[in-house]
Amino acid sequence: MSQKIGDTVYVPHLTTGFWKLEGDEPKLIIPYDPATKCLALYLKPSSDGSFVAVTTKGLARLEGPKLTLLPGAAAQQIAQFIQDNIYTCAAVVDDGTFAIGTYYGGVVLVNDQGKILRIIDRAAALPSQAVNGLFVDREKSLWITTENGIARMDSRGAVSLFDDSNQLTGRGIRSIVALDGRLHVMSSDGIFAIKLGSDARAPAAFDLLPQPDLKLSVSSLLPTAF
Repeated sequence: MSQKIGDTVYVPHLTTGFWKLEGDEPKLIIPYDPATKCLALYLKPSSDGSFVAVTTKGLARLEGPKLTLLPGAAAQQIAQFIQDNIYTCAAVVDDGTFAIGTYYGGVVLVNDQGKILRIIDRAAALPSQAVNGLFVDREKSLWITTENGIARMDSRGAVSLFDDSNQLTGRGIRSIVALDGRLHVMSSDGIFAIKLGSDARAPAAFDLLPQPDLKLSVSSLLPTAF
């Protein structure tokens, strides 16, 4: 899954490594190491200008083109969690925290030192252990798309569930973006936008947008300006 840092897009590739896309020429910045089978999957910028990388072997520091796995028991714990539950996505929550989505274990919140801060799974009201995407809005709420609906963790840590009771239908919530200050979500039923009501106490609802039949040909949404 690709990520964007500033105006630059980064893409992991299974057999070659982690690529930086700029201009017409992609640049390989972290080669895949077949000896260790360590592949960079996501980069989190740190306040000192360096990067923490999520890899197939756990968390690592990026030093030039070299990945150095974080030492210690805490780092080993998150490494085991990623390998057991299969990485799917990641997102920066704040300067010191980021979220890692997995296919079997829900979402794990970690700090830059690799310490697990919290696990968000079915026991924490996540509608499914299988996480498809993560998105952090302007209020620092973490939106989690899953196979069975969406969950939102607000800045206080409270988790709310959104599903067909909020007019959000379709199996597999595949993608989520913000456009013109409004949240847009894609499921197998099409593209939905959150309904902005006048009463802040009313439950959130989603409108299915008019659109051509894209259900079988689209798997992701990206905001764009015209």
